[in-house]
Amino acid sequence: MEAMIIFLVGGVVTLKTTAANLDVRLVGDPIRFSYGRVEVQLKGTWGTLCSRQWDINDAHVTCRQLGFDGAVTARSSSYSFGQGTGIKWKNDLQCIGNESSITECRQDTWSSVSFCNFRTGYPSSAMCTLPVRLIGGLSAKEGLVQVYYNSTWRWVCGEHWNKQDADVVCRWLGYLGSSRVYTNTTHLGGNDTTWMSNVQCTGSEDSLFSCVHVGWRRNHSCANNRKAGVMCSGSEGKNRTGRS
Repeated sequence: MEAMIIFLVGGVVTLKTTAANLDVRLVGDPIRFSYGRVEVQLKGTWGTLCSRQWDINDAHVTCRQLGFDGAVTARSSSYSFGQGTGIKWKNDLQCIGNESSITECRQDTWSSVSFCNFRTGYPSSAMCTLPVRLIGGLSAKEGLVQVYYNSTWRWVCGEHWNKQDADVVCRWLGYLGSSRVYTNTTHLGGNDTTWMSNVQCTGSEDSLFSCVHVGWRRNHSCANNRKAGVMCSGSEGKNRTGRS
């Protein structure tokens, strides 16, 4: 369907479109882009998403479109990450939550507005689930490493685990790096199966998934069920939450 532009009183521009090529991004996290104000690109122009019905289902789909497993929180407020500069795109998305992109969600006609407010909907924001977490530590910045893959949390094997690997995990979680590297054979409930083994990071990767390892499969051979552990340094990370 061809786009039709109508200039309305108050500076509103209505765009009738199938929105087949909607890109989305989060503005707020400069490292992993895993949380922040939701912006969409429509007809080549990025703008803040204003929505009166923004909820966790919409956030789940947004995060999934960006490559995350889902969302931890969804907010509609000017105070979280601001209005942003430039154009604002208004649409009351109604996602079920299982869509792979917001293009697949039920939606209204897209409109351009000057500000996000109680009439147009406040700026939408989301915090996405990081597929890594620390378990069993004395604080949020330490513990044994688990990764989320194929809808399941599993351990990372501690064989050949070193400082470079630990640094990648800690930066992934939002810390400066690691201050301690260790392994542990403690049974923490559930099961002792692993997703990753023989991890070999150079230390510059942005996630363990970018590091060399022997591939994805459960029950990797892992001597004595030795699990990888870290203690991170620096200020507390903002994205530690994983799906239970």
